[in-house]
Formats: sequence, structure tokens, C-alpha cells
Amino acid sequence: MNWLKALWENLTRSAHTQACVDWGKELQNFTPRARKVMQLAEKEALRLNHPFVGTEHLSIGLLEIGDQGVAQGVLKKYGAQLQAVCDEVERIDGRGPDSPVKLILPTPRLKKVFNLAREESGELGHTYIGTEHLLLAMLREGRGVGARTLRQLNVDLHRIVQEIRREIAPNCGSA
Repeated sequence: MNWLKALWENLTRSAHTQACVDWGKELQNFTPRARKVMQLAEKEALRLNHPFVGTEHLSIGLLEIGDQGVAQGVLKKYGAQLQAVCDEVERIDGRGPDSPVKLILPTPRLKKVFNLAREESGELGHTYIGTEHLLLAMLREGRGVGARTLRQLNVDLHRIVQEIRREIAPNCGSA
């Protein structure tokens, strides 16, 4: 409930507060591409007037990155399309109020995904967190709107995990 209280306090601050996430140390060890994904996720949250950035926005950021990173390539290979994901997220979450959001916060589930991404990276012997780690973590967590959206669109999440593991750790086999 502390996150809900913080959300309310941030939403009721002065109208001059700019809508952006103070990521603090959350993005430590993220690659430039992973940081860009989070900027795109935040942009999508703002577009939808959501007072939060969640896994649903992360899934859009992973598809929107535009430079064919590991995560985007695998998502597209298995049928995830940016517009379809955007439409499904909006169908599930709707749009926020007409007045602009004053400040947005990461959801507890997104923070959990960050922690899982750190674990995924460490288990693979990596010193960085890339888009592939974020996608693996989002799918591993599995209960967020991001993973649910992909499932609703009949994207084969198990095959995505196998393919990513094959691409980033070819000697480890598929898990």
C-alpha cells in the first residue's frame, strides 16, 4: 500500500511537475538500448495518460526500439506486432483521465521484472542488463499485463524464451 500512497502523493503535486520517472538506480547496468526501451515505455505510458509505467509499456518499448535488438527480433519472429500490442494494452488498461499526468511511477511488478532481469543477466554470466534480459524477466514473471498481452495475441512465449536463450547463450542449450 506504500506504493499506492506514493502514487497518490505524486499525482496531487503541483501541476508544474513534469511527467517523468525518476529511475534513480533502477537502470544501473542497463545497456543504452535497454535504457532507450525504458524511455519508450515511459513515452507510451504518457501517451495513454497512465500514472504508472508497467510491464505492458515495457512490452511496447521492446517492440518499438527499432534497431533490431535481440528481444525485438525474437518477439517479431514469433508474431508480436507493435500496433497489435499497443491496441491490446489500450483495450486492457484503457486511457487515463483527460488531464495530463503530473508524474508517473514504475509499478511494483515492473520493479520485480528489473530484479529478475538482474538475475537473468547474472545467471548467464553477463555484467549488463540488455533488452533480452528484460524480456526474459517479463516472461518469467508472467503475471503482468505485458506477458498477458502477448499471450492474448497468441504469441508463443515458451518459444521466445527458448530462442533468446539460444541466441545469447548458444552453448547453454535451450531452457
